[in-house]
Amino acid sequence: MKLKKIASLMLAGVMAASMLAGCQTTSNNDDNNENPNVPVVTDGVSADVEDRLAANIAPAEIPGYISFADDADLDEALTYAVQYAGVKEVADGYINVVGSLQPVWNFNINDELEEAIGVTAGDTVQAIGDNDTLVAVERAAGQAMTLPDAKAVQVYVVSGEIEDMARNEMIADAVESYVTDYQRVITNNNDQQGWEMSDEFAGGNFKFSYEVSVSTCKADANSVIWGNAHGFQGVENPDVTFVAVQVVRTAEAQ
Repeated sequence: MKLKKIASLMLAGVMAASMLAGCQTTSNNDDNNENPNVPVVTDGVSADVEDRLAANIAPAEIPGYISFADDADLDEALTYAVQYAGVKEVADGYINVVGSLQPVWNFNINDELEEAIGVTAGDTVQAIGDNDTLVAVERAAGQAMTLPDAKAVQVYVVSGEIEDMARNEMIADAVESYVTDYQRVITNNNDQQGWEMSDEFAGGNFKFSYEVSVSTCKADANSVIWGNAHGFQGVENPDVTFVAVQVVRTAEAQ
């Protein structure tokens, strides 16, 4: 009897039930808000994140080859993918309320989103514009004058209790660490030992540009989540906001 009681308590300690009931991104269009069950396109989040990033790195400037723009296809793909998020993703965003976004590593939601938007194999938003990555791209391309675009995406989750302005500031902080390091051309393609390679040249055949898109999707979770971290006892029907940051790298022949 005691074992059954312990088992029941352990099960309740994880969750009572969980299901993402719906997802709605934010918009300034009041007409769209008449039906809260219909997802609407995120309006201006990418531009706001760009402005905040520019303010954070001032007096430096965002390089001209990096642009920010909303992407309706990313909005739609995120709305679809969050259906595959589990209780752990909701808990990470709601319970672990810290000053930075929580990355989502759940394979289901990431796999579904990556498949929906067609990311290129092996590319991540952290490395898609890294100089070492571009060196590998250059060497693989050889003297080819064209190169397929590359695309990467990263999913984050944050408590829905955090307002849009604070959330966008958190997004700007998260993307700053890698977006500001994106390279226009290759600066050095020596090998790791520092030996000069016979095919070394800076820039090579390509100049690269990057478009960064940010989508947000607020999801209401019909669940009860329990825990004991930092005195947390439980929350009923928490809501979180999922954030997708997409980067498209375009190669242009020199």
